[in-house]
Amino acid sequence: MCNLVFPQGIALPVSKSGRTLQQVMEGAAIAAGELIRSAYGRHGVLRAKGPRELVTQVDSDSEQMIANQLAEEFPALGFLGEETGRKRGESPFEWVVDPLDGTRNFVNGIPFFCVSVGMVLEGRPVAGVLLDVMHRDLFSAAPGAGLYLNGQLVSCSKPAGLGACVVGYDLSRDSRKAAAMFEVLGRIEPVTQSIRGLGSTALGLAYAACGRLDLYLSWGAAWDVAAGLAIAQEAGATVTDRFGQPAKIDSAGFVAGGRAAHEEFMRLTAGLAFRRP
Repeated sequence: MCNLVFPQGIALPVSKSGRTLQQVMEGAAIAAGELIRSAYGRHGVLRAKGPRELVTQVDSDSEQMIANQLAEEFPALGFLGEETGRKRGESPFEWVVDPLDGTRNFVNGIPFFCVSVGMVLEGRPVAGVLLDVMHRDLFSAAPGAGLYLNGQLVSCSKPAGLGACVVGYDLSRDSRKAAAMFEVLGRIEPVTQSIRGLGSTALGLAYAACGRLDLYLSWGAAWDVAAGLAIAQEAGATVTDRFGQPAKIDSAGFVAGGRAAHEEFMRLTAGLAFRRP
């Protein structure tokens, strides 16, 4: 469980309606999930945001729905969304949202994508909610409260080392970063149980948090990881950037899993491109 200590004078924000932080975050994620589920298989027009990067109208509609619900309850907080960018707030806390993490999976009919709603303080993850849309799995973590999956308290797996691990990963759309990840996989594959590519960084972190994966690796982006990092930390996982330092949402590369597996991974991959500045 994460023992998050806020700087002096800073306390968690309080909603206008008196609902708890988790109730507000969960409500926003569930509402967006219903919208996404209703559009599965008929997503409409695709637009390319960049090389290998798609966006649909569903992404935009989901983000707007989440932003509206969060702003109604916490009007002072800033908002960073994958589709709309950053809107500064008066609070030191900020929402970081990926309205549909795994858009390529969604478009291709692969039922592995999620809604990600995270709260951060000075770039550090504080709380997170993820909804695995098609499987209706709701991951929810608040500061010091642990991780709940569909209302049940869960924790990360703690294998003795990589030899007992199923490792998940996601590639970057940047070919150089993807090559660096492939180099890592080539180094660790001989000593692991199995390796899985997922297509959703947020869900990869959640799966490492609840024990469906034993270790998870990704380059990630702020909106991909904000909720997932909080979820993994609250589940008792060791969560760092690729250099072994405490992870922030703008860190370049992430490693999350049980402590022994994490430590062995860091030793085994020392000097590889993924580990270098």
